Amino acid sequence: MKRAAVLIGVNRVKGLPALNDAVRGAARMREWALAQGFAPERVRLVTDEAGEVTVQDVRRCIGELLDPMAGVEQLLIYFAGHGLNINYGEYWLLTGGIEWPAESVDVARSAVLARYCSVPHVVFISDACRTAAVGVQQQFITGSPIFPGVAGGGVEKAVDQFFACTLGNPALEVQAQSVDNAAGFTALYTEALLEVLGGGEPTIIEVANDGESPDGVIRPWPLKRSLRERVSRRLIELNLPTRAFQTPDARITSEPDVAWLARLAPPPPAPAPRGGVFFSLPRGAGGWPDAPRGEARELASAPGLPVSLPEWVDGALDAILERRPPLASDTLPDGALAITDEAERRAGEFGPRHFETRCGIKLRGAQAVHALCPGTRIEWAEPGEVLRAYPRSDQAGDRVLLVLADGSAVVVPLLPEFIAELGFENGEWVNLAYEPSDNSPFHPPDPARRAHRRELREFVAAAVGRGVFQPDRETLEALVALLLDDPVPDPVLLLFLAYALDDAGLVSRLRELVALTRARGVAPLFDVALLAHRPGEPLDALLACPPGMPLLARGWAGLAARGVDLPDDLAGLAQRRLPTLWTCFNAEAGAMLLQHFSPMEACHA
Repeated sequence: MKRAAVLIGVNRVKGLPALNDAVRGAARMREWALAQGFAPERVRLVTDEAGEVTVQDVRRCIGELLDPMAGVEQLLIYFAGHGLNINYGEYWLLTGGIEWPAESVDVARSAVLARYCSVPHVVFISDACRTAAVGVQQQFITGSPIFPGVAGGGVEKAVDQFFACTLGNPALEVQAQSVDNAAGFTALYTEALLEVLGGGEPTIIEVANDGESPDGVIRPWPLKRSLRERVSRRLIELNLPTRAFQTPDARITSEPDVAWLARLAPPPPAPAPRGGVFFSLPRGAGGWPDAPRGEARELASAPGLPVSLPEWVDGALDAILERRPPLASDTLPDGALAITDEAERRAGEFGPRHFETRCGIKLRGAQAVHALCPGTRIEWAEPGEVLRAYPRSDQAGDRVLLVLADGSAVVVPLLPEFIAELGFENGEWVNLAYEPSDNSPFHPPDPARRAHRRELREFVAAAVGRGVFQPDRETLEALVALLLDDPVPDPVLLLFLAYALDDAGLVSRLRELVALTRARGVAPLFDVALLAHRPGEPLDALLACPPGMPLLARGWAGLAARGVDLPDDLAGLAQRRLPTLWTCFNAEAGAMLLQHFSPMEACHA
């Protein structure tokens, strides 16, 4: 297999403290790549050791390797340096990344575009923080993609993404206590990554039996789990004077039994266990053959290591789906209680459960001062808090602009037969739910089923808000089966599931769900239709999906990558979003939206 790599290391970003190990990390990755048999001319090292690193430098290296004449079959993009999360979008900061808004790498857009490049398997590896932007200057970072635009679509390629930490958390450089100079600092994640890729975890080396030598391989799925355990183990060993937390993350779309990242001689077979029960590590996503899934997941964790939050969420999801108590654990991971408390709090219903019109919106924790809708009559049932809508019989959906007392604004889908529930906390839009009106034919007759769906949706919402909704493929299929079994799939649960299916490379399953949703009389929400959209297809049907723009903040990165433009008078709207999970606009954008909606023969409430 022809493999290539672009290895980026940036120690110094103007305006930020210098790092110590980013450049050395990229150099160590180069040594590993050459030892793996990468041709030297297909390994590009881009660091700030000799000068500034720009987006154009990175693009040039990638573009040369994407040349069809090069015949590259796997392209690895590694970055070590400063990273930010801005409105749930990932950015790698290059030398001028703070000074110049476009001089950073927009990772999310790059990953979407990589799906349509000439290389069958692209791997992003990020040893960078995923913490929130601080200050106005950082908030206005727009970044740039490092892959070319989509030219006609074609077969979607596998794109795997490995992150040093979970969303909102830092990636650590650690120093031995006996060392005082910069040479003693090591990037924790890169160190663990190279150890595992170098054969330091023999249990995950599989025999490929594909005729190539050596015939042992490390595949992406087992690597994901191994890195979590190795980084946790290393933090425990370091016994740092201050409490440190870092859990590696990954989004893997490649086929579990096909893709591989390292080739090594396989270890000798382990002797068969004598007596007792043996639990083998899974080869891919799920597939615990020797025990029930929950039991195996619990037993497979290395002794003395805490369960990571994403793993705990996966186990709790299984329990909710199977309507059983969650797995017992001596110590819950950080954030577990916050997720359960938040889910329980937001699962409580409020306001009216039906309208004569079978359609409306209700708010909790905030009041709206303006409400406009382009093509549907609306009126206040309770001023500022409860909105009644009169959709036409032939109407699949519409959108409502709500401007709040502080001038901020949200654009909310209006779905016939459903009442939308919007929850606000401390001025932030934190929750969205759609429940069929009690007098709607969509209303489930079984109260227990309704309560179960609500419990599941709010737990998923709380996990999504913390960036830890990463179900394995088995859990994903269970969630898909649940939605397929519903006479009317829950619109918001489908929204969350759409992103998870996209992250896992299961877009075909998503398209099945979209077709089912339409067949059952419910318009898919914009984000769902965007993720299911094929490049080259007409945009009319997509733009007609309410509310005509992404609901979740992370959806905005996919607009430009897929060639979707907002109306001219809304140019710059994306940069005027507040740093929230759900798309919420600042007062300046609220004024823009009021002007945009008003000439549209909008109905005012």
